[in-house]
Amino acid sequence: GAEPSLDGYIETGAHDTLNNALNGTVQAGEWRLGASYERLSTDGGNIARSGTEDDRSDATTTALNVSWDGRRDVSVRLSARSVDAYSQYDTVDYTITGLPADSDVALATTQLVAQLAVVAGSGDARVRHRIAARHFDTENRNLSNGVEDVSALSQRRTLSYQADVALGRDTLSIAVEHEVTDFKQRGPVDFGDPNQDREMDVTSVVLDYQGRLGSRLSWLASARFDDNSVFDDALTGRVSLAWSVTEQTRLMASAGSGRKNPTFAELYGYYPGQFVNNPDLEPEASVGMEVGLEQRLGDALQLQFVLFRQDLDNEINGFVFDPLTFLATAENMSGKSKRSGAELSLRWDLGDAVMINANYTYLDASADEIREIRRPRHSGSLDVDYELLAGRGRVTLGAAYGGTRSDTFFPPWPNPPETVALHSHWLVDLTARYRLSRSVDLFARVGNLLDTDYEQVYGYATPGRAAYAGVQLAFGR
Repeated sequence: GAEPSLDGYIETGAHDTLNNALNGTVQAGEWRLGASYERLSTDGGNIARSGTEDDRSDATTTALNVSWDGRRDVSVRLSARSVDAYSQYDTVDYTITGLPADSDVALATTQLVAQLAVVAGSGDARVRHRIAARHFDTENRNLSNGVEDVSALSQRRTLSYQADVALGRDTLSIAVEHEVTDFKQRGPVDFGDPNQDREMDVTSVVLDYQGRLGSRLSWLASARFDDNSVFDDALTGRVSLAWSVTEQTRLMASAGSGRKNPTFAELYGYYPGQFVNNPDLEPEASVGMEVGLEQRLGDALQLQFVLFRQDLDNEINGFVFDPLTFLATAENMSGKSKRSGAELSLRWDLGDAVMINANYTYLDASADEIREIRRPRHSGSLDVDYELLAGRGRVTLGAAYGGTRSDTFFPPWPNPPETVALHSHWLVDLTARYRLSRSVDLFARVGNLLDTDYEQVYGYATPGRAAYAGVQLAFGR
């Protein structure tokens, strides 16, 4: 079998941050076993504009993967992952400032995901079969002054079967999936009852055809039918084409429809003093299309240009605030939400040492003829990657631009809501890595290098300049 491998890293820095991980794999004959552990803890910063309380958080993730390839045409995969996380946050002071203020509240989350899959059929078989069973379990506990307030438990069980049929150079995929979700919430009764027990099951059938016409044109057509126990049945689909005009030029186009159901929290959740559910929500329905061009200019420069458009019906606004009750809810927006724009990206290889990646997006987003909040018209990024010291060192400078956007501020009653501006900003990060030996790497990074003062949501502060450093070890590399 392959040599066992073991790697890990440890990183520390600003806000008493400690980030560490350990991963290992071992193989014996037909069996392969992998395990991993990761933990991140930080004192964090103060998300509110005022006050001095830092919002602490930590998260621990463990994973286990087992595979068996006992026969040429049969393989078995078993995987499991658990997450245990805790994060403090600040609530909004609706009576005096209308802004976030220091609060002794937190969210504790546990998750468990497990999946078993069996694949029958080798890679060159005419028909490949895949059967899978998946279990997802998550629990969220809201804590106020150290005491549990409201807890929500969701369990999702999924069974699926997929057959991939080779039809010459084309492939037809047929899949059937059945999913059952249970939602349970418990908490004190306070101007509303958070105690809920709900269930939803969905049976889906998916057809997917990937084809080629000649050596330059490929296409994909897919359709999905969902039989839902809570919402109306839905049929969605997508068609896409890719045409290699020359070895340097490629054209692309796609069109499709989609559907997004409300979450259980939006439908049935209730959080005293914060959120009221809306069981009358309807699913979002969307139709979108895009056309694009990929162009290579020699071996060093690659450009991509895409035009896109998406229309949504019944878009869900997850924060509709009532200034009289100081409570929020979720509602379907009236009219149609429209998003259209263009994206230009560039990848430029300047010899063996320097690589430049750049991206710019123009977005026109409106809902019921009113521009949507928190969606900048202009955004983009620029990354410069520089290799030095005969390939043992690497430095990356990344800059992200967020254009001016609007937001809604809800001042204390009886003042009406206000439209406010979130100003444009550049966010610059710097990372560096050096290979000390075959098994040891040193790395460091500085986030928000220019110490930019900006907000992505009105009233919520963002981290300033912060530096981190660490070491990575890898054995069996």
